[in-house]
Amino acid sequence: YNFNRKLEIENCDFSDFFKNYLNISLINRFKLEIYKKSIIRFMREFPNIKNFHYYMFEYSFGFFLTNLFKSNFKNINLIGYQHGIFSDKIMWLDLIKSNKTYLPQKILALNKISAKDYKYLLKSNYISYKGKEKKLNFPNILKSSKTNSKINKILIFTGTHDAKDIYNLVRNRKNKSKNEIFYFKFHPKIKINFNQNYFMRKVEKINNIFFSKVLISQTSTLIYDFIENNKNFYSISVDYRPSLTSSKLKKIHETTL
Repeated sequence: YNFNRKLEIENCDFSDFFKNYLNISLINRFKLEIYKKSIIRFMREFPNIKNFHYYMFEYSFGFFLTNLFKSNFKNINLIGYQHGIFSDKIMWLDLIKSNKTYLPQKILALNKISAKDYKYLLKSNYISYKGKEKKLNFPNILKSSKTNSKINKILIFTGTHDAKDIYNLVRNRKNKSKNEIFYFKFHPKIKINFNQNYFMRKVEKINNIFFSKVLISQTSTLIYDFIENNKNFYSISVDYRPSLTSSKLKKIHETTL
C-alpha cells in the first residue's frame, strides 16, 4: 500500500490525518493477531471450558473476540455483559442485526430498558438485569425556583466520550447569562483542562447543592438511573451527533447546548 497516497476532498488535504489513522489501525490489527494466537493456545491447554464471560462485546475488540470464539470454539457458550449505554439507535446495530456472528448467545443487561432493546437483537435469548434498582446517592439535588435566589444552577453530567465536546459547547455559548451557572460533574476517568469562570464550575461532589435543572449526556448510563428513581432531567442533544436515546423512551426531554 502506498502510504504517501494523497487524500484531498474539496481542495482540502487530509493526507497527514489519513496516514496517521491508517498507521494506528494497522498497529491495532497486528495486536489482534497476538491476541488470536494466545487465546487459541490457551484454549488448547484448557479444552473443557464451557462458558466464556466478557465485557465490551459491543465494541470492535468484542466483535473480534466473539467471531474468534464462534469460528474456533463452537462448543463454548458466550455470555456478554453490557458495558455503558445501549439502545436501538446505536449505529453498529444496522451492521450486525442480520448477522449474529458478532453477538454472544446471551446478554446480561444493566437495566430493563436496555434489555428490551437487546431483545430486538437476540429475540428471547437475552438475560435481563435481575438485581435491585440502583439508588442514587444524591436523591434531592433538584429544588423548585421558589427560593429567593435569582441564579439558576444547572448541573451537567457528561459521558466519557463526549466530555470535551459538551465542555466546549457550553464554554463557547454566545448567549451567556449572568443568571445561569453550569456545574460540570465529570466521570472520574476524564482529564480535562477546565477553565473555571463566573458561569462554569467544576464539582467533584454535589452533596448539599440544589440545582434548578439537570442535563445528562446521552452516552451516560445515569439516564437509566434517573428514570428508575423517577428524577427529572434533560438529555443533551448535540446537532452533529446522532441521537442515542432509545425509541422506547419517547417521553425524555432533550435540550441543545
